[in-house]
Amino acid sequence: MGSYIAKALAPKIEIVSIYDKKLASGMDFRKELEESLRGVPYEIACTPQWAVKNADFVGFCVPTEVVYEVMLQTLPFCKKGAIIFGQTSRKTPEAEAFDRYVARNRNSGLELVTIHTPCNPSISDPRKTYLAVVRHNPQNNPAYESKFGRALQFFEGMPDHFNIFESVEEHDVKFANTQIVVSWLNSSIASSIAETGHYPWINENYGSGFDVMKFSYAMRAARQKAELYRDMWIGSEHGKILVSQAVAVEEELYKMAVGNRRKEYRDRGLAAKKSLFGEKKLEPILSEESVKVFLRNSKIRPNSHFPQYLWAVASADRGVDLFADLKATTPNHTSMLCLVDYLFNAEGVLEEAMAAPFEDPGIRADDLVFHDQLHGWANPILFNNRAMYDSKHARMRGKLDDRVIQEGVEISKKAEPIFSESMKKAIDSGRFKR
Repeated sequence: MGSYIAKALAPKIEIVSIYDKKLASGMDFRKELEESLRGVPYEIACTPQWAVKNADFVGFCVPTEVVYEVMLQTLPFCKKGAIIFGQTSRKTPEAEAFDRYVARNRNSGLELVTIHTPCNPSISDPRKTYLAVVRHNPQNNPAYESKFGRALQFFEGMPDHFNIFESVEEHDVKFANTQIVVSWLNSSIASSIAETGHYPWINENYGSGFDVMKFSYAMRAARQKAELYRDMWIGSEHGKILVSQAVAVEEELYKMAVGNRRKEYRDRGLAAKKSLFGEKKLEPILSEESVKVFLRNSKIRPNSHFPQYLWAVASADRGVDLFADLKATTPNHTSMLCLVDYLFNAEGVLEEAMAAPFEDPGIRADDLVFHDQLHGWANPILFNNRAMYDSKHARMRGKLDDRVIQEGVEISKKAEPIFSESMKKAIDSGRFKR
């Protein structure tokens, strides 16, 4: 992420002073860093203190779990008046470290205008999305707006446009809404694939275009380094509330499926459809033709699409508007929105999905695997347990073939513009005005 920022801002930079503790690990990392910064004016600093001492802008591109400590160690060496930013998915640790330092050093002149690139630059093109820019001015400092404007000028050009968040709290709540449950569901799908060996491009049960798109984003989740989702999930109190509520809904739905309570299961789905989409017939955001592009097998059996069904029912139970947080959407969130919308609004798809677990024991068996994996991934969130997360992630990666992961990622890259363009058309058409 730091390399991406340096390259994106290179035309505006006199020099980038870089410190990375991995440089001490040997020449291989230094060569990798040099290659990633080709075309960027940079210097290697021997200490973080040396890196920041003359900088007008100081960026902390470090994992969430260490950003608090690293900022407190480094802020005393920043020059007076510098603008500070981070690149974590949760901004509360950044803000807490900054506030603690400034409270003890009121004449530092430092201001925090932090940012968030809501996609992985190695998979998606950040220039085609937006940059989240977050205000943090708890003392209502009148000089802050001038610094904020200067930061916007500096960051201009990194994306197509900015989405401005008025506070760290707004950012962290909205991104929890869009990221945490979606990444939890996708990770659970990925580890279910790892346990069962059901791949949409191998197993005929899951070869529909809908399934291939869904599974490709699960492989995308599996490809991420452990710390990406771990640091997003663990420590987010709002995320813990969301996951706890969704776990309760999942238990209720799964008990209905295994208990043959077909009418109750269907009633929950129809109630969710009414709550989320209203009573009028809607054209799905995704066209049937765009879904068929990803069809992999001619023999397609009905599927429960349980992860998407669960997300919709849990969202309806919370009384939320599925499309209220598009300001904080990500490629993964946009894909989930489009898939859920298709499930609930495409002709006959919802009825077929609601019937599937009652008519095919094989579907119930696979959904049992998902049920177990979902709870396995929920526990690190609910108990703030990093070691539990790391163990779960290592087991998943150990059971997945890297070639299968990469193929899924490549499919997701083809699906991403379809999702984003379809969503843009739906927004422009007024599709969400009810």
